[in-house]
Amino acid sequence: MRSFSVRGRKFGGWRRRLSVGAAAATLAMAGAWPATATAGPGGFLPDWLTVGGSARVRYAALNGQFRPGFADPDRALQFRTLLTIEARHGRFVVGAELLDGRAYLTDDNGAISRIIVNTVEPLQAYVGATLPGPGRGELDLRLGRLTIDLGGRRLVARNRFRNTINNFTGLRARWNDAETTTVTAFFVLPVAIQPQGRPALR
Repeated sequence: MRSFSVRGRKFGGWRRRLSVGAAAATLAMAGAWPATATAGPGGFLPDWLTVGGSARVRYAALNGQFRPGFADPDRALQFRTLLTIEARHGRFVVGAELLDGRAYLTDDNGAISRIIVNTVEPLQAYVGATLPGPGRGELDLRLGRLTIDLGGRRLVARNRFRNTINNFTGLRARWNDAETTTVTAFFVLPVAIQPQGRPALR
C-alpha cells in the first residue's frame, strides 16, 4: 500500500505577560502545513521495505526578551527534516531514522541551543523482533538507538513541538496481551546532542 498524507497546524498571534510578548508562526514546504509521506508494501518499494519522511519549517519571534544577555527581539527560522527506513523479515526488523534540525536568521546573541539545532543526526538505529509472549500476547524487543513514548509522555517522550528530539541507546521490551494491557520495560542511556555552546551551533 502506498500512502501520502499532509497534516499540520498553524500557530499565530501574540501572548503578553507583563512586558513579555511572543509570536510564533508555522510554515511548511507545501503550502502552510508540515508534510509527511510514507511508501510501503504494495507500492514502488518491495514488500519488506518501508520508507517515510517529514519536513517542517517554523518561524518564531520573541519581543520583550525576559532572559538577560539575549537578543531582543529574538528570532529563528527553524527547519526539521526526518527520514525513516525499516526492513522486515518475518518477526525481525532493522530500522533507522535520520534527523536534521537547523536554524537561520538568528542573531549573534540569540537564544540558540540544542533544542533547536542538531544537524544530520542518526536519531534511531535499531534491530528488533516480535516474539510470542506469555498467554496470547506478543513481546516486542528493540535494541540500539531509540526514541521512546511512554504512557502519558510526562517522564519519557518523543518530542513533538521542539525542533530536536531526545533519543536513547539501550534495550526496550514491550509486551501486549490480546486485549488492552501493555507492559513496557527499558534499560537505556540518554544520547547527548553535540556540539554544545552557542558559537558551535551557528
